Amino acid sequence: RTWRLLEGVQSLADLGEHLGGGLYTREVDYLCAEEWATQPQDVLWRRTKLGLFTTPEEQANVQRYLSTVEQNRSKIEAVGASLLAKKTQKRRVYAG
Repeated sequence: RTWRLLEGVQSLADLGEHLGGGLYTREVDYLCAEEWATQPQDVLWRRTKLGLFTTPEEQANVQRYLSTVEQNRSKIEAVGASLLAKKTQKRRVYAG
């Protein structure tokens, strides 16, 4: 798992924003994609034990980041659904 998380990483900057307690956005993204983490508790307590080493402010950083990820995911899914609907509509016209 570690190799997948660090694939393509050349420097600390490649890990993204530091959220606190040694946790970076790249690891949160990995946990969301591979470990089905969706809530701060998933990231800080279930998938890691970083809740022991983070302040309430740092835990709030994780919450804010996950909220942003979820908002963006919803927007991306909505755009994808819209594009798929248009593509399907065009196929019907051509098949017509």
